[in-house]
Amino acid sequence: MRRVFPLVMITLAVAAAGCGGGEESPAGGGGAAPKVACEQVGPDLMNAIAEGRENGVALKPAKAGAYRAPGGQEVYLVAMSFTGGSGEQSGVWATSSLTGDGGAIIAVDDIAQKATGWPDIKPGAKIPTGPAEISAAKSCLK
Repeated sequence: MRRVFPLVMITLAVAAAGCGGGEESPAGGGGAAPKVACEQVGPDLMNAIAEGRENGVALKPAKAGAYRAPGGQEVYLVAMSFTGGSGEQSGVWATSSLTGDGGAIIAVDDIAQKATGWPDIKPGAKIPTGPAEISAAKSCLK
């Protein structure tokens, strides 16, 4: 069963991601990962992401890291490695809060979309989630 977060919060996160622009986004939106300053992700957010598990498969978070998405807004791309279902994997989610306190969570990459029931990123969303951004988020796991 898919968990659906309040549509208003997701809409706010997507809208906020498209506004402003104090930071540069990666050129072309593809290819190499941009250099990013990684943020720490605590167990509260890792557990909140894992609670969105799909089909009752328990996810056990291992580690996570995040970076603030380009565009100057408070949207973070969170990479999290976990075990469960298909063994050890790493997925990427977008969130409006790094504290796990109820901020919107959106599944970004294929692994996140298959492993959890969080709403999938919609085509045309203003959150930058191309290959470079996903790679940058995953680089924060190291």
